[in-house]
Amino acid sequence: MKILWATVLITCCTLCHAGSREENAVRLIKAQGIVEMFAQQKAQTSLAAKHQSEDMLQQITSGFNINDNLKKKFYEISNQFMSDLQSSSTPEDMTKVWADLYTSKFTDSELEELVKYAESPLGQKEREVSQQALSEFTAHFVQLSKFRYEQAINTYITAIKKSFS
Repeated sequence: MKILWATVLITCCTLCHAGSREENAVRLIKAQGIVEMFAQQKAQTSLAAKHQSEDMLQQITSGFNINDNLKKKFYEISNQFMSDLQSSSTPEDMTKVWADLYTSKFTDSELEELVKYAESPLGQKEREVSQQALSEFTAHFVQLSKFRYEQAINTYITAIKKSFS
């Protein structure tokens, strides 16, 4: 009988412990603002890709004598292609994977300490600063790649023109 009670007690403690760990993981990810950061990053990269695609389409179609109907069709096909390239993962999907990978590297007590920090005033300030920095970081690298991207478009257009001349 003592073994049965010990087994029940251990099982209950394990289940309670697992619940608190999962709860701490959820609290940590929420306090860190990970969903919002992934949403922000996805929106920024999507917008940058859209602008790059539009620039490329404008350069390609202006480089050729294309009638308006064909130009419209070309834009529709290209826009569909860019849409198809977009990730189907939502920020929530990405957060779930991140949370599983990230929190598994910490012990329960470390996770509790991280939650305390993340929910503290300094932790919340870090969250805000991180979100601002991510926006600036993304814009920085989009700008850095712009020159290389424009060169690649020009090379691409030149190769197409040579192929059709």
